[in-house]
Amino acid sequence: MKKPVLRKLPCILTPEELQARGQSLASYRMEIDRLTAEAKSLAAEYKDQLKGLGQESKRLAKVVKDRQETREVRCEAVLDFKDGRFYVARLDTGEVLEGRPLTDGERQMALMPTLPASEPAPAPEGEMAVELVPTPGSLPADPPPVKKGKAGVKGKKGRG
Repeated sequence: MKKPVLRKLPCILTPEELQARGQSLASYRMEIDRLTAEAKSLAAEYKDQLKGLGQESKRLAKVVKDRQETREVRCEAVLDFKDGRFYVARLDTGEVLEGRPLTDGERQMALMPTLPASEPAPAPEGEMAVELVPTPGSLPADPPPVKKGKAGVKGKKGRG
């Protein structure tokens, strides 16, 4: 009794089959190269995302551990001419952050007339923005009035 059986055996390719296999091989190689490049690009993108998430996670872990974080807080810089002191205090808690004697230049400010208020310039990067505010009663009284009299260049009438 004979029964047909299929087996995988080596077979010599015809020129047409050989060309078709070569084309398939080239297509597979190109697809492998494309996917490899795409995988590298995505890996770099995910690596950057993971790095950012890791940094923020570390920052938040420190905030939770320390139970505090650094924020911009409105402060007030005070030139206290009465006591001869300069200090910076937080407006939210009133805590004095810095205190020192007035410099000579700051003492001179007490002698200058009060200028109209204007918007303070922003502080440079990394520095605290402060607004100089004299304490009530620390500025000298208004300067004495200027006597009105004859002013100008002396000369003879009729010339000119």
